Amino acid sequence: MTDDGKRRFSTLEYPVKWADRVFSSRATTEALLGPERETGNLTSHDYDAIVNFHSGGFVRRNLPLVLFLASSTGAALTIKRPKWSPLRRNLVVLGFGAGGWVFGAVNRITSYSKFLGSIENPAGFKKALYNIQNQVGVPLTGPVLVRPYQPSPDEIEEQDSTTGKRNNHPFIFKPFTQAKSSANTDQ
Repeated sequence: MTDDGKRRFSTLEYPVKWADRVFSSRATTEALLGPERETGNLTSHDYDAIVNFHSGGFVRRNLPLVLFLASSTGAALTIKRPKWSPLRRNLVVLGFGAGGWVFGAVNRITSYSKFLGSIENPAGFKKALYNIQNQVGVPLTGPVLVRPYQPSPDEIEEQDSTTGKRNNHPFIFKPFTQAKSSANTDQ
């Protein structure tokens, strides 16, 4: 809490598709993150976490598609009911495939959330991502996972004098803001 009674927090915005595209191999990830670890933006734990997470390869990046293909193929090979029409059999196979896709998507989001939750120094990690984006120049696209965190007293950044908002890195992402409740707007 600050003197004015408001809780201050910052957010770590993690662009999923951008990160998958930029950190495409272990060697590339180590080459991009090495200087950030040396400058102190990344702790050893955070460096190891992102290198290990992004070296998961094709299956981790495309888990929904892999599970869709595996479950629908498995269902197609095991369902041999002579009384079923081809339409019914195909719908069952599609249903299994859709279930695999959903399970893969949920698993992928969960793994990204656990990864972001394991970051020890979100402010340094955020700065490292900003520096890497400036270095590689790949446009930031796709969904963004947001992790709010409580900044340490030495991380408190200057306030923007015109808006009073925190002057974080000028990411292309839209900053995370809390929605106002309807009770506050009626007053």
